[in-house]
Amino acid sequence: MSKKILIFDFDGTIADSRNIILETINKLSEKYGYKSIQNGNIEELRNKTIKELFQILRIPWIKLPLLLIDIVKYPFL
Repeated sequence: MSKKILIFDFDGTIADSRNIILETINKLSEKYGYKSIQNGNIEELRNKTIKELFQILRIPWIKLPLLLIDIVKYPFL
């Protein structure tokens, strides 16, 4: 009997997914009209809460369900 294991790697220790996440966020920013993230401001955004990130990027909370649907469908994730 095989077991399925799910590993979370939020800090990039196992895989550096920063570029894929950044590309996904910026691609969807074009579609939904919120601010994109530039390489220079990644570090300042790193320790923000979700609420703070939504305010900084000007993402309306009402768009969250649509964003989640698109993130799941995004080909790199």
